[in-house]
Amino acid sequence: MTKNETRPPTVFISYSHDSPEHADRVLELSDRLRADGIDCILDQYEDSPAEGWPRWMDRQIQEADIVLMICTPTYYRRVMGKEEPGTGHGVLWESAIIYQYIYNAGTLNTQFIPILLEGANIADIPTPLQSATYYRLSTASGYEELYRRLTHQPRTLKPILGTLRALPPRERTQDFITDMPGERSLEVIENVPYARNPYFTGRDTILHDLHEALSKDSATALTQGHAIFGLGGIGKTQTAIEYTHRYRSNYRFIFWIRADTEVALQAGCVEIAKLLDLTEKDATNPVDTVQAVKLWLEHASGWLLIFDNADDPELLKAYYPRNPKGHILLTSRAQLFDTLGIARPLALEKMQPEEALTFLYTRTGRAQSDPTEKHAAEQLATELGYLPLALEQAAAYITVKGARFQDYLASFQRQHLALLNKAQPRTGEYPASVASTWALNFLEVEQDPVAADILRVSAFLSPDAIPLELLSSGASQLGPELAGALATSEDPLALNEALEPLTRYSLIRLDVDTQTYSIHRMVQEVVKDQVGVEEQAEWAERVVRAVAQSFPEVDYETWTRCERYIPHVLLCATHIDRWSMTFPETRNLLNEAGKYFYQRGQYREAEPFLKSALAMCERVLGPEHSETLSSLNNLALLYANQGKYELAEPLFQRALETRKRVLGLEHPDTLGTVNNLAILYRNQGKYEEAEPLYQRALETRERVLGLEHPDTAQTLNNLANLYSVQGKYELAGPLYQRALETYERVLGLEHPDTLGILNNLAELYRNQGKYELAEPLFERALATRERVLGPEHPNTLSSLLNLAILYSVQGKYELAEPLFQRTLTTRERVLGLEHPDTLNTIHNLANLYGVQGKYELAEPLYQRALEASKQVLGPEHPNTIRVRNNYANLLQKMKQRRKQ
Repeated sequence: MTKNETRPPTVFISYSHDSPEHADRVLELSDRLRADGIDCILDQYEDSPAEGWPRWMDRQIQEADIVLMICTPTYYRRVMGKEEPGTGHGVLWESAIIYQYIYNAGTLNTQFIPILLEGANIADIPTPLQSATYYRLSTASGYEELYRRLTHQPRTLKPILGTLRALPPRERTQDFITDMPGERSLEVIENVPYARNPYFTGRDTILHDLHEALSKDSATALTQGHAIFGLGGIGKTQTAIEYTHRYRSNYRFIFWIRADTEVALQAGCVEIAKLLDLTEKDATNPVDTVQAVKLWLEHASGWLLIFDNADDPELLKAYYPRNPKGHILLTSRAQLFDTLGIARPLALEKMQPEEALTFLYTRTGRAQSDPTEKHAAEQLATELGYLPLALEQAAAYITVKGARFQDYLASFQRQHLALLNKAQPRTGEYPASVASTWALNFLEVEQDPVAADILRVSAFLSPDAIPLELLSSGASQLGPELAGALATSEDPLALNEALEPLTRYSLIRLDVDTQTYSIHRMVQEVVKDQVGVEEQAEWAERVVRAVAQSFPEVDYETWTRCERYIPHVLLCATHIDRWSMTFPETRNLLNEAGKYFYQRGQYREAEPFLKSALAMCERVLGPEHSETLSSLNNLALLYANQGKYELAEPLFQRALETRKRVLGLEHPDTLGTVNNLAILYRNQGKYEEAEPLYQRALETRERVLGLEHPDTAQTLNNLANLYSVQGKYELAGPLYQRALETYERVLGLEHPDTLGILNNLAELYRNQGKYELAEPLFERALATRERVLGPEHPNTLSSLLNLAILYSVQGKYELAEPLFQRTLTTRERVLGLEHPDTLNTIHNLANLYGVQGKYELAEPLYQRALEASKQVLGPEHPNTIRVRNNYANLLQKMKQRRKQ
């Protein structure tokens, strides 16, 4: 080929069709070259050449002055013959022709130029051309240098040759870089392959912590480096890129090495050697180049070296400087770097909700003006688990299609990954989509069947704080692999070994302190997407059985253990409903979860569980089965404590009649229903109906269960409550004392039932005017309930109200009012505006204002309490009558005041 300086140079572009986005970038390059006077030839300008594509490519390469080879990982694989058969025929053909021309030219190569676009690395250059000068076109200077090459316009002209002069020898310094104050204005020498992401959002804390850690290392000469690790797609590379820009002024050199393979590591060192113009940059053996770069890093300062995608830290050992004088930063999916001397790597977590929302709006160019859209964007960010890669894919689709957040959200909730995969990430330099970014890690995990099954189990649990003991205690229900590995193993490290393949790639995060682990919700989505619907149903059933087997029997002593499982129980409830599960473990799990919420005073949360359990029992077991009757009794108890007396009574009646017929009058379950119905009657003000039921339950329980049984003490307490509300204090006192002694001896001083009787006894003392006896008991009950049950438990609020009433009757109004206000506010939120306990609080606060003469505050409270009590309790309920009488007294006092 001959060059004609009078005509524009002819340039042919050889590239691989990696993606539509990549093809667009190549087209933009060609268009720019043509606009700048370069006769650029590209296949995209042709429809279908008559001579056929093979001959057309051969002719273009033969006639071109220059061939630009756009190097990417895909291009490299195809040129080097490492691509799967049947793909990339065009590049294979072009590369065969190019190889022949290079061979024919001997060691001279003036025609073929490697090009690196944004995100590409020197390791992507085919082997025969790795010694050639390449051009990185992600910067303006890179394009200018290429243009000078193509048009034979050197940047610097040679000056006239002068004469040699002698120089005195000078002493060499150990450091290649001087840290004089004015030196930092010099241009940073770097090879960072990515531009700064204009949409980068948040991560301020980890960037600050990383800077502090690296700065501290410099001050103490402990420079083994630092690492940021996390799940693929979490934004590790983006964070590293942002660090290089945010703290750019701190460095004279910034080096970037792709560290996923040995070839990439070697290529990265060669690139650094060329940047530094080291003698060994052209060494035949790349090991010599690596050693030269390491030596430079051990003697020079003012540099930052980033090993990106160092997922196998062991690979870095041969490339890691022994005593580095600069800063080293790794990004990795691995979590352990002890062999490199990095003891405390920094975990990169999912974005914060506000960061994710800001990113969505910034990336899509939307304004936060529509409340509906903002709510949809917040919910979408939650659905995507605040994963930067998933957020970028969603934002890319929304931007290109001009979709609303609310429409994308509605579609995503139906389609899930199918919708997310419709858009590839366009910014942020993510190499793959959510669907494929973990594919290689999944393949590695599949080599260990136990770890692979744990991953599948985890996909059907709540993503956060999965108890480790769930995997061991529920292993027998989780399929043959886990059953064989964990169900009967006595090795305490067996579970740790099973989890290691998952922690290796940050697919899960282990919390040693809490003995739990977490998995990202998008990892869950991908895992579920990989199994068919039948397999999903199978794994969901296994998980439900395992959770049911592991969930403790609900009691005061097991609340803390139960709490660890509650998020997973809630998700199991959706599995039960979706796949219509009815096996015994599902009914037991629903009942126990309902009991847990009931005992914790979380009545709204308890109701759906208890209703579902009852419906399932009736459908599967029939209306008279003992399990059905237990569910019936549990739901009735819940309704009674919610103040829904009209719903509770028929359920209690039905349970009692069936249990008397099926179990007999003296069966403990029958007596339990008798006791519960009596409590309902007392709360309804039906005292004459309640007392014989209490007497019957007490007499039978004393005879059948014994005097010391907790159920007997419970009936003593309930009968005493009835006597107390009727003003029969002399009958109530001995019963309270006897019940309290039994509970303290049998259950302990801090058991919720013991605290209940303590509170009731204090209330009796208050009603008797024995304030000095009542106050310490109220204070003890309140303090213990707040600690044991929590500040918003209904029983805690009862103690709070009782202490407020005591202060009020003692005239300590300034102490009483804030307690009344706190009780009312919390009961309205927790129990509801029309719950009988809420109405009782309103009534007592009105009484306080009344005795203080604050009639204008008392009057609306009395009015509200009266109207609601008539609706909820009925006009003849004792509480309604008391409110009506007190309200009438207030109105009379207000009338008298107006007359004065």
